[in-house]
Amino acid sequence: MIMWAGSFRFLSFFIAFLSFIQTLLLCGGKLRYYFHTHLDFFLKLFLLFFLSYSSFTYYSIFRILPAFRPHM
Repeated sequence: MIMWAGSFRFLSFFIAFLSFIQTLLLCGGKLRYYFHTHLDFFLKLFLLFFLSYSSFTYYSIFRILPAFRPHM
């Protein structure tokens, strides 16, 4: 289970990184134009990274959580 969670974290980070590169390639030289006019574009980009890192945190909590269980 722990190995599966680690591979899922790597896969989600890899997908987020590829989508970020794809977004930069789609913008091209118009990155400054998009920053001044399309602020929602950058908000969606931030949301994408927030979701990927929240999945990291979610699986990290489930790896740490059994250590805090009370021993019977």
